[in-house]
Amino acid sequence: SSSASVKVPLNSIVFLGINSGRSALSKSEVRLALSNAVNRKSICDGAFAGRARPATTPFNPDWAPVVELKGFKSGENIDAAVAQLELAGYNNKSTGKNILSLELLVSKGNSFREATAELVKSQFSKAGIKLTIVKDSFGNTIKRIKSGDFDLYIGEVLLPYNMSLGSFLSKRGKASYGINLNGDTASDYLKYLNGDLTLQEFTDTFTADIPYIPLCWRDGMAAYNRSL
Repeated sequence: SSSASVKVPLNSIVFLGINSGRSALSKSEVRLALSNAVNRKSICDGAFAGRARPATTPFNPDWAPVVELKGFKSGENIDAAVAQLELAGYNNKSTGKNILSLELLVSKGNSFREATAELVKSQFSKAGIKLTIVKDSFGNTIKRIKSGDFDLYIGEVLLPYNMSLGSFLSKRGKASYGINLNGDTASDYLKYLNGDLTLQEFTDTFTADIPYIPLCWRDGMAAYNRSL
């Protein structure tokens, strides 16, 4: 064939939105447990058929300043997830009490996101978290997110090329629903923008506080003619 395709890295992040207004999810230990239970690499390989890169920080891995940044692991750490849940009073293995049960909202008709939801459910179950997937129309999903009627949702946001996280961490941000905008991450982000914190210091705050869970950066596909 004279045509071929090439992967084009997009500045588009797929993430788990978290409603920090829910009592369980208001605890950073629980949010950290969820992040530790996720295998970002298997989501890229499975749900996105290799057309995505693991999101190990809130920033695109192709952005030059990110190369040295330390963030999340691309695989899961189930032991750490279980330990964090126990710290928060969940999953007492000996009694089988206090299982953490959550709902994951996903809009119908996006096969990538639906596949991601199934993978997240099976990953969470390894840490003893019971996840119920709720599929709804795109319109209803947006309504529920905007009204705070959710535990978790799968979202995707195209970040601007200056890597601003305003979509998540500012009041009018289109992905700020459920995020505590008075929390550590939002306040440290302002300090970072003002030059009072390094990128690594901000990322350290983010990976301890977990206002949302970055999963992966999507790749687009561009077709071209081999004769070019």
